[in-house]
Amino acid sequence: YSKEELIELWNRVAAEHALPIRHGEVLETVERGADGVFVVRTQNGARRARHVCLAIGRRGTPNVLGVPGEALPKVAYSIVDAQSYQHRRVLVVGGGDSAVEAAVALAEQPGNEVALSYRGTTFFRARLRNARRLDLLAAQGKVRVLFESRVRAIHVDSVELEVEAGNVVRRETLPNDDVFVFAGGKPPFPLLERAGVSFDPALRPKAAPIGEQGPGLVRALAI
Repeated sequence: YSKEELIELWNRVAAEHALPIRHGEVLETVERGADGVFVVRTQNGARRARHVCLAIGRRGTPNVLGVPGEALPKVAYSIVDAQSYQHRRVLVVGGGDSAVEAAVALAEQPGNEVALSYRGTTFFRARLRNARRLDLLAAQGKVRVLFESRVRAIHVDSVELEVEAGNVVRRETLPNDDVFVFAGGKPPFPLLERAGVSFDPALRPKAAPIGEQGPGLVRALAI
């Protein structure tokens, strides 16, 4: 599946089974009560559950740029469906696989003008396959790659960048409708540790001995 196809599948399953999904809630703590039941707290209150599945990934809380205008509604830290962005002026910020994949997916949509801002000089954190796809789109004029650049301010219809070329630093303003920031994040390890999840290999239980697999032919022959 592509990301867009997978999201469409998940949305269809959620609708068909009327899953009680609560959007926009940030997990704060998970604690086990004296009765063995978990208490899950978000900014909207607490809920009790006998079982908790933590599927929060390694990224944790996204890092922010800390620039004026970052609180505007057009700024996002992930992209769910690139196909919903068409005929848009888009800026992607970052140099890892997430940023490159987002830029590629957005550039493949009709009518989009995509720019990718990265403070480094090369995409050393991106997979070679992704970098090659981006290079191809850049050569076709579908993505403008701005190395050694930083976002300085975000406005309703534009973005201000600081671009370095050699020893010369210039300011550039790009017309803009959407900004996607992929600047890494704070891993959720402290939250997991407070919930009782251990990262110490010495505390892990020993692996169970491997039992006989298959139809039990050896045992049958012995008998």
